[in-house]
Amino acid sequence: MTVPPYNSQPGVPQPQAPWTGAPLPPPQPQPKKHPVLAKVLVTIGVIVVVIIVAFVVMIVHDAKRDLAATFSTPTPTKPTGPTNLSLDQVEVGDCVQDAKVLTGKLFTIAVTPCDRAHNGEIVGMTTSGNTWDAAYAEDFCRAQFASYIGKSFDDSKLTMTFLQPESSTSSDKTLTCIAYHVDGTTDTKSLKGSKI
Repeated sequence: MTVPPYNSQPGVPQPQAPWTGAPLPPPQPQPKKHPVLAKVLVTIGVIVVVIIVAFVVMIVHDAKRDLAATFSTPTPTKPTGPTNLSLDQVEVGDCVQDAKVLTGKLFTIAVTPCDRAHNGEIVGMTTSGNTWDAAYAEDFCRAQFASYIGKSFDDSKLTMTFLQPESSTSSDKTLTCIAYHVDGTTDTKSLKGSKI
């Protein structure tokens, strides 16, 4: 019996005859793939990149902070004892040693720590609006007084004065509102929220 050629069905292409040139080289062994090792190396690479980026960000941030500190003005500190401060150095919450003497043209205010005897306190300040106008100054300071003391000016035992520019052409437009005891009573704590 004869064995028909491989796949000798009609219309089906027959395999080609083997190549007759030089022999093919033996197949090269494929390197073994280690998927776990590859994942570990990728993870280590990502961690190293993250650390480098974090380090660079930290250095840039520190450099910006140091540069800002170099060119910024120092923050004023609260006085540790009676101190004369210029009008541009005082701020809301500063305690005034004796507010009754604040008359005439002033360039400084005697402030003291609020835990020492004082009879006044700065309750508001602004540089916006018509700060040289007495009606504007009174309305502004009444609102600041009520917010700071916790009681309206009309219902309070305290009185108030304000320091304002002489005119609209003054170089310093600061309006400073000061609450104080008209009878000279002194406090050894802040008036803020006292509702006196």
